Amino acid sequence: MPIQLILESHEKDLGGFKVSRSLPSAKRRMVGPFIFIDHMGPALIQPPQEMTVRPHPHIGLSTLTYLFEGQIQHRDSLGSNQVITPGAINWMTAGRGIVHSERTPDQLKKTSQQLHGLQCWVALPDQLEECPPSFHHFPKEALPVSQSGTTLLRVLMGQCLGLQSPAQFHSDLFFAEIEFPERGEIQLPADSREIGIYVVEGACYADGSFLSQRQLGVWNEPPQFSITGEPNTRIIIFGGRPVGHREIWWNLVASSKEKLASAKEDWKKGPRADSPRFQKVPGDEIDFIPAPEG
Repeated sequence: MPIQLILESHEKDLGGFKVSRSLPSAKRRMVGPFIFIDHMGPALIQPPQEMTVRPHPHIGLSTLTYLFEGQIQHRDSLGSNQVITPGAINWMTAGRGIVHSERTPDQLKKTSQQLHGLQCWVALPDQLEECPPSFHHFPKEALPVSQSGTTLLRVLMGQCLGLQSPAQFHSDLFFAEIEFPERGEIQLPADSREIGIYVVEGACYADGSFLSQRQLGVWNEPPQFSITGEPNTRIIIFGGRPVGHREIWWNLVASSKEKLASAKEDWKKGPRADSPRFQKVPGDEIDFIPAPEG
């Protein structure tokens, strides 16, 4: 079965920090439960420049943050305070509502750092849209790895090629990184789910189709096929079973426009103690990102 669709990433400016966004796309809104993929950098951040993503809200999704280079300080309204480093994952579930910020760690504000990584959103299934928010961090050493020749497979979420991640998740999904320091090949078994392959750097042939850097290939229920990576290639393979139609507005994801509208009205008042879902972020309580117009 040939590749169904190849998506080109489009560039977004997040207040002076540029990212490449492959999902959502005009041609494809989701792959399995994955509804959003941002590729950050690589970017050199030099003083006085900092990564400054002020407190902002989420509902109806989980966020997966994974870095190849650099560090990010995560804080959220649950009181979580975690520096994420390369190879580790932050897995935050918004459920009925959470507020978080992402900034340059204090210890790096006077030094230069190369920042490079991914942030993905996973839409929650209907029955868990209103679940309590949660946060989990998994260090690099906790994630399963296998090697064939020089080709390296690391499984971040779910199960892939016999490896099982320790991370807990809420639907049928998987997310894995494959590195090809030299030209190599890996076989993927037949799958009844939707699958995406995103090329972080380098290039590969997937099911006979060529994918270059920052392209996303998408399959629906693919049969067994191979991936051949060119030297110095890094790809992400991910997917799962769809959770159904989702509405998306700014940082909010929901199964209905009514749920989005309710959360939007709540955030117009900002994070506060009397909010049923949007509390202040301990240690980052002074500022926040207001709801955009429209």
